[in-house]
Amino acid sequence: MFRLFKVLLMFSILFFASWEGYGQTFVFDTSRAGCDGTWADGDCWDVLNSCSVLGGFTNQTSPPSTNPTTTCPVDIIIRGDVSISGIPISFGGSLQSVRVENGANFEIIGDASISSDSEVLFDLVESSFFRITNELIVSQGSSSDSTLLVIDGDGSSSVVVNSIDLRGRAVILVEDGGSLISDGPTKYNGNSSRIDVYGFFRTLEVEIKGGSNHQLNSYRSARIIVEEDIILGVTSDITFNGDSEIDVGGNIDNSGSAKIIASDNAKVYFCGIIKTPKNAVKEGTGSSEFINSCRVLPVDYLYIESSYSKASNSTSLTWATSKEWENSRFEIERAIGTIDHFEKIGEVSGMGWKDNITEYEYFDSRLPLAGGNIYYRLKQVDINGEFILSKVLSLKIPGVQFTQGVWRAYPNPTEGHQLRISLLDRSQYNQEKISFRIIQPNHVSKSLTVDSENELNEYLRQIIPSMPSGVFVVELQWGQKLEHIKVLKQR
Repeated sequence: MFRLFKVLLMFSILFFASWEGYGQTFVFDTSRAGCDGTWADGDCWDVLNSCSVLGGFTNQTSPPSTNPTTTCPVDIIIRGDVSISGIPISFGGSLQSVRVENGANFEIIGDASISSDSEVLFDLVESSFFRITNELIVSQGSSSDSTLLVIDGDGSSSVVVNSIDLRGRAVILVEDGGSLISDGPTKYNGNSSRIDVYGFFRTLEVEIKGGSNHQLNSYRSARIIVEEDIILGVTSDITFNGDSEIDVGGNIDNSGSAKIIASDNAKVYFCGIIKTPKNAVKEGTGSSEFINSCRVLPVDYLYIESSYSKASNSTSLTWATSKEWENSRFEIERAIGTIDHFEKIGEVSGMGWKDNITEYEYFDSRLPLAGGNIYYRLKQVDINGEFILSKVLSLKIPGVQFTQGVWRAYPNPTEGHQLRISLLDRSQYNQEKISFRIIQPNHVSKSLTVDSENELNEYLRQIIPSMPSGVFVVELQWGQKLEHIKVLKQR
């Protein structure tokens, strides 16, 4: 039901945004002229449309209030880092959606709430984050309409809150690609409320009070991590479905008649105990299991991504963690051609213990000249030496083109002090960075990367005079091209 609502909500937003005269979309962009990067600065906002042509609607004429009084539906798009503080924050009513994109960080300093009977969408893409430093309150719905918060995304971004207060008849739907992280507890404080997870949900603790129909449900390949306990009210049930995996770092307190149900192929791992084992129920014909084993991971990845840069002929690995516990380091491993043999190519130090988001990056500039398929993975190593391997990332890179006559060395032969490298064919050089190394019969230097021909020659002026006499090769690589220049050094 709620998945259908989400589809209809997105359709409505797109439809009305394209219908001139209905709904206002406010876009926050720090690259706009005169923008000082603050929420209140009108120069930071672009208004895409208007409600004025429809009778009975009033427009918002200033940057969006977080409690708008306008009757015109408002959607907000965040494309640059911004924070709000000092005012109560409420979504819902005419403020119907927030989208954070372009790697932006949107922070609300304080509490934020979803107003009663509202239907709100938080959509996060492109390695962006929406952080609420205090409590996320999903207000009580009416007997006929639930209060609904939908969290969606592309799998690279997260909504991060300090704690969650889920009131009666309130629903949070975490879609495929959506991610919700609560650094503190998640508490259900009324009847008929629930969290449905298709994506990723992590919280310190789950505490469900009151009567029946309090639910925490997982579907498909959902991932749920509860770092400490799940505490169920007397008649509260929770159900895990599909191929989902659930990790509970403490106990599952299902005292009374409360049930925890594993259906389909769901796996429920728990470190402590299930207080009432008979009410831990497996349903269906799948391979669902309750497994008394600690699997709360020392590192929780928000995303792991890889990309290739043609300009620098290098690859980059980027990843982020939301929490780290006894994390010593990440070892970067690479395989070429197949995944049969990974080798360590680098290392990045971890944060040890950390409770908020950390972003990492690693560049690989020593790519195989022939190109082809390259595979990467991260080996996360704990302080005690135990490790966990990440998923494998794949990239296909082009091979290097060997050239002749694009560059020349002069004077050649040389005594060293006056040696210079210059371009002969400028049509084959587009201001790419230049990597070079010196190859001698008994030694190969480390590769250095420079920004220009002049910088290359400055390095050569320092290196060549101290080299012994004889033949050596200057290897130049730029973009996807490679050239070897043979040079004779005289006494």
